[in-house]
Amino acid sequence: MRKIGFVGLGNMGAPMATNLVKAGYEVHGYDLAPENVDAATRAGIVPAASVAAVVEKAEAVVTMLPAGAHVLNVWRNFLPHAEPGTLLIDCSTIDVASARQAHDLARARGCLSVDAPVSGGTGGAIAGTLTFMCGGDEDAVGRARPMLEAMGRKVVHCGTGGNGQAAKICNNMILGISMIAVSEAFVLGEKLGLSHQALFDVASTSSGQCWSLTTYCPVPGPVPTSPANHEYKAGFAAALMLKDLRLARDAADSTGTATQLGAEAARLYTAFAETGRGGADFSGIVEFVRSRSKSSGPVSERRSPQDGKPAAAVADADTTKAAEIILETSGLTKEFGGLRAVNDVNLQVKTGTIHALIGPNGAGKTTCFNLITKFLPPTAGTIRFKGKDITQLQPAEVARLGLVRSFQISATFPHMTVLENVLVSLQRPLGTAFHFWRSERSLDVLHDRARALLDDVGLADFAEIDAVELPYGHKRALEIATTLALDPEMLLLDEPMAGMGHEDISRISALIRRVAKSRTVLMVEHNLSVVADLSDTITVLARGEILAEGSYSEVSGDPRVIEAYMGSGTPPRGGVEAAHA
Repeated sequence: MRKIGFVGLGNMGAPMATNLVKAGYEVHGYDLAPENVDAATRAGIVPAASVAAVVEKAEAVVTMLPAGAHVLNVWRNFLPHAEPGTLLIDCSTIDVASARQAHDLARARGCLSVDAPVSGGTGGAIAGTLTFMCGGDEDAVGRARPMLEAMGRKVVHCGTGGNGQAAKICNNMILGISMIAVSEAFVLGEKLGLSHQALFDVASTSSGQCWSLTTYCPVPGPVPTSPANHEYKAGFAAALMLKDLRLARDAADSTGTATQLGAEAARLYTAFAETGRGGADFSGIVEFVRSRSKSSGPVSERRSPQDGKPAAAVADADTTKAAEIILETSGLTKEFGGLRAVNDVNLQVKTGTIHALIGPNGAGKTTCFNLITKFLPPTAGTIRFKGKDITQLQPAEVARLGLVRSFQISATFPHMTVLENVLVSLQRPLGTAFHFWRSERSLDVLHDRARALLDDVGLADFAEIDAVELPYGHKRALEIATTLALDPEMLLLDEPMAGMGHEDISRISALIRRVAKSRTVLMVEHNLSVVADLSDTITVLARGEILAEGSYSEVSGDPRVIEAYMGSGTPPRGGVEAAHA
């Protein structure tokens, strides 16, 4: 009987290993949780005393673990005990970079390796109907195929090492987006008086049909086997969907790919998980969509106070505007005693742009930032983010909506490592931010995301050093990483180039440009060369009021702008940049 080692006997690993036993393999399994080992033993799996014992005399070893850091750690532990030629199969869902690193480790030992993440959830694991997406050499995938077919129904070779993970995160980005779309359609149908069954009968046989509808319908009734009929007991937990969407987001950021719907899906699942529903099935997002929808009668029967127009028409216009304008202030004013620091500022920032706020010292730029991010209450005016009035919200509430800022003075934890700084920012979605009694190991699941962020900002080689030891420019990059860890939709950067030398300015400028490929950026910046290079739109403030707005070429030659920077007199040749040089 051929021996297979199996590491990771949780909700997915245990039934997969059990199906290998049923197919006639001798499976030796290991898991950190004793209760998982006990359950697996009852299913015919031989318990192993250690990771090293799992690999001894094994023809193949399968790992099914939470994150890339776990996979790499386990592989490093057992590879010294593996015979050259041993086949290593990782069925975890991890980032592509870690998967390719695992292949390198196996190759160095003379072992064959396959990354083979799965689709099908716990139901597919139990039934043996999983789909495996495989990356690796033809020989390795060929050897793995009989074992994978014992655990699943379909095996797809996606190409070279790491491509299995690439296919998985692309597939699950589609799945997350489509589940949200189907959920929104059902909630809209409810508002319009349409029954769930009627909408299902139409959409499931029309152009709207998809797996999220026909197999995994998020409302009870139409598909009796879907989790919606079982109080959303997890087949595939929302927290796992969020993990996959974040892996897709990280991959998109690292490759410069615009995935706006994927990013929005990640934000919605983050918000859903923060309600305490991360353990529920991901199709439960329909309840979150429903909770965010206003309670009212059918939209066709409502009239808008705007000229008596149907509410639907007004809503369509508002939605179109909100899609174009992510942030808008109207009449924004702030007084300190008798001093009016910001006066009647009407600002519109378009989605997906880099918008710069410039002006001479004392123009009110940072005060505007403090008003927008709610660190200061306005004296008058309103602030809307994605069409929602946020004027009366608290700073933390605004940040949770996806509007996050940096500060002029670098704000990091100096005596924590660079990696720990990012982990602190990442932990909130886990719901562990104030659980001081929890083991530090509870944050292990975040290490892949943290290291990916550090790689994005050029700090991967500094992960284990204390933040206090970083050069100034690197500290600014770390601050941007901790800000990105909050998964913002819009990033407000307050003088990101302050105090930097030329080399650091070039590095941070390139970083901002990468960040802006999938987010909106509003920045205050005094370095006009940076403003000219990065900005799509520039708003010039002077004495707390908007003086000019437009492209750099438009505002740089405006005599009023030059006067604000230089005082009255003949404008210098070269415009405001020459005046400011």
